[in-house]
Amino acid sequence: MDGEKVDRIKSLNQSETEVFEEILKDPSITVTKLSDMFVREPGSIRTNLTSIYKKLRVPEDVEYKRDWVVKEYAEAYEYILRGGEPEIYIAPPDPIPVEVQEPLSHSEAQSPPQPQPASPIVIPQPQMRPDQTTMIFISVLLVIAIIIIVIMGSQISQMKKAPVMLVEAPILFYDAFGLTVPLQSVPSGSYAVTNGYLTTPGGVGFTFGNNNWENYMIFTSIVTYGCDPSEAGTRGSFIGVRNNTQRNYIAYSWKACESQTSGTKNIMIKVSGNQITSSINGIDQAPIFISEPGYEKGGMVIGLDKESAIDYLLVVGLP
Repeated sequence: MDGEKVDRIKSLNQSETEVFEEILKDPSITVTKLSDMFVREPGSIRTNLTSIYKKLRVPEDVEYKRDWVVKEYAEAYEYILRGGEPEIYIAPPDPIPVEVQEPLSHSEAQSPPQPQPASPIVIPQPQMRPDQTTMIFISVLLVIAIIIIVIMGSQISQMKKAPVMLVEAPILFYDAFGLTVPLQSVPSGSYAVTNGYLTTPGGVGFTFGNNNWENYMIFTSIVTYGCDPSEAGTRGSFIGVRNNTQRNYIAYSWKACESQTSGTKNIMIKVSGNQITSSINGIDQAPIFISEPGYEKGGMVIGLDKESAIDYLLVVGLP
């Protein structure tokens, strides 16, 4: 078994694993159906898919990425479900030999029968048919699904049902930060791409999009991996929207050293009309209502302090 494939599957988080399991069952399942199944935004499902392709190292030139994932990782995932044990195969038993008796001669027929040594009793071994193996694998998947449903049942009952977009939104911008970063500008500071993360040695700001952006949703993950006590309480990282031609924007920000320990902020921001809503790690934030003129359209900006990095950035358009 390819240990690297097993490790890549284990690197998936819970939401990515859920989507990964459904792909193994049905590679043609739609984003809308996955969104309904897991009660999550379609954009969140697309983010899961992109992260799965990245972590499983799906080649960029592969056209049907889901089929590739099933072909390359189904066996490794079955190995994980079996607990890493080798598959048991019981060979079919050898055929029982049948002795053909020769006809007795006249003299042998008249003589009394002679005692014969007892023959060993051959007991056939049970044979595991291929369909039994398949049924065991399906049963294990069903048990795992039941466990997941039981664990999430209480949480789902308390969650507010997320709105589902019936029309798939166009992608305005996406980058999981490989070797290059397609930025519109770098107003200040320097940056580097390290192990798939956009980092900065001393703080930097970026702009994305253009003045034609109006209604859109932002999905991103910002990782904080340290704290400089000398900067505690000062302005840290931020995300701004409706960045107009005067470089004015409306921003969500948090203070440097807001959390003394490392952590990840999974952020969703929705800009629609004169209202901006957001959530951080699934917790809704206070909405913002735009009342001043000049913020009807515009791209976005991101500012990073030196203890933060961006894992990915996805922006999808809204009607």
